[in-house]
Amino acid sequence: MLFKARAFKSPSIDCPERLYSLKVLKGLNEQPLPLRDEMNDEFIFCEAVREAQGVRIARELQLSSGSVRYRMKKAIKRLYNKKQRKRKELLKDIKERYKLEQPVKDSEQQLSGIVVDKNTRDALVWADMLPEQLGLVDAILTLLGKSLEQELQRRIMAINAVMLYCGVEEGAPSCYVRRGPFGTVVSPPV
Repeated sequence: MLFKARAFKSPSIDCPERLYSLKVLKGLNEQPLPLRDEMNDEFIFCEAVREAQGVRIARELQLSSGSVRYRMKKAIKRLYNKKQRKRKELLKDIKERYKLEQPVKDSEQQLSGIVVDKNTRDALVWADMLPEQLGLVDAILTLLGKSLEQELQRRIMAINAVMLYCGVEEGAPSCYVRRGPFGTVVSPPV
């Protein structure tokens, strides 16, 4: 509003970019930006007056602080509602695309014998999964075999993956080594 009213004494400050390019001078904690003397008689937040020709902005009438707060609250609410609508539209579009594209991807993966697609596998690798964990996920999510022999082989692979994973110690390695039963003090050898 100050830019629209050309309120600054310095004619060079006519846009936000120039205002933000100003630096605080050395030794001062603030940079004063005086307004034109004519602005003393005008209000930045002023009333709109309805006249016969239409609506006129009356710079000589100050808008009350309650009215300013109310209008700002309404504007913020409109902006928030608009953002909510956009967010809902985006989610709806994503959902529709997923409903249309995902069944095709799923059927293609099933026909090719892959259950965990490349993107999911890459995400699991990036999630710092151990090779044993990846093998377990891959073995468990493998599709049923087409023959009895293939199904038997799939089950054996899944069992082996579970057995291999059972030997994996999860979590960060511990740097504390216990040397005796809990509550006993072990003295160093003499």
